[in-house]
Amino acid sequence: RIYEFTAYGFGPYTVGTGYGYGSQKTAGVKDEVSTFEIGGTYEMGPGVNLMAGYYYIDFDSDDADLRNEANSFMIGTALSF
Repeated sequence: RIYEFTAYGFGPYTVGTGYGYGSQKTAGVKDEVSTFEIGGTYEMGPGVNLMAGYYYIDFDSDDADLRNEANSFMIGTALSF
């Protein structure tokens, strides 16, 4: 398994990217999964953050019925107090 994530903050902004990979072989079938993500936050004020992100997942398998991929988007607000 491999998973790498990096983030950079500047002022009220934080941006980050991540990548993951894993593989497994059982009963002669090899499965692989790859993930990619990118996102960011903006601190509007104390305890109030806006967030957005994009996620991509690719699942590959020797078994064609199991192959799949997904795209996901997220937008939200985080409140902490």
